[in-house]
Amino acid sequence: VQQILNSPGNGKVLVVNGGGSMNGAIFDSSMARSAQQNGWVGIVINGVVRNAEELKTIQFGVKAIGTHPSLGMQQQMGQRGNSLSFGGVTFNPGSWLYADKDGIVVSQTSLNVGGGMTGTTASYGNSMPANNMSTGQGAYGTGQSAYGTGQTRFCSR
Repeated sequence: VQQILNSPGNGKVLVVNGGGSMNGAIFDSSMARSAQQNGWVGIVINGVVRNAEELKTIQFGVKAIGTHPSLGMQQQMGQRGNSLSFGGVTFNPGSWLYADKDGIVVSQTSLNVGGGMTGTTASYGNSMPANNMSTGQGAYGTGQSAYGTGQTRFCSR
């Protein structure tokens, strides 16, 4: 993930499938700063993040399923540029992604909504289904259970 975020983002949102793991953070505030400096506008993670309070202070959109105090082991390498499915949603590279505190909408075409930022989505990870990510407590993309940092409003293509 860090390697991709160190490359030019050109206004993209990175989508990462961490398999829904709650065992350690995939993303933290230092990665957010690096990604922002490289032109990324946000990240959607099927996993957890750390440094939540610090992430709120960075103008960078973050959506994840929760937080964890420790950085997880980054042992598994994913594949870049593939479609990813989790949370009952399929994320295709080049799709439009809109997010706010309540959740995420993915569209194949622009919805012409105001606000946010625009760019191209990118994906990273393995195409594996997530556990219980579309409904119920702990569901991905719902208002109360989805984790989002302060200014999570972003839209991107």
